[in-house]
Amino acid sequence: MVSKRCIGLVEKVLMEEEQMNTHEIMDAIKSRWPKFCPMMRELTNVLGRNPQFIKVGMTGNTMVTTNSSYAVCIWELRR
Repeated sequence: MVSKRCIGLVEKVLMEEEQMNTHEIMDAIKSRWPKFCPMMRELTNVLGRNPQFIKVGMTGNTMVTTNSSYAVCIWELRR
């Protein structure tokens, strides 16, 4: 039940923006529906396991405090 709601929220967000990374999707859901915001772990599982979401690429982010970098996936909705 919760993942169905999460799928719907992610679809609504990605319909408005063509491509977003995982953190941008999470921030958009938090700002619009703070009561129904999934955990990051659930969001990444929904994005990775459902065929309507396509992983377009990767982008690198850098943390200033620890001076380390990590990769973040970029997603779009399958048309």
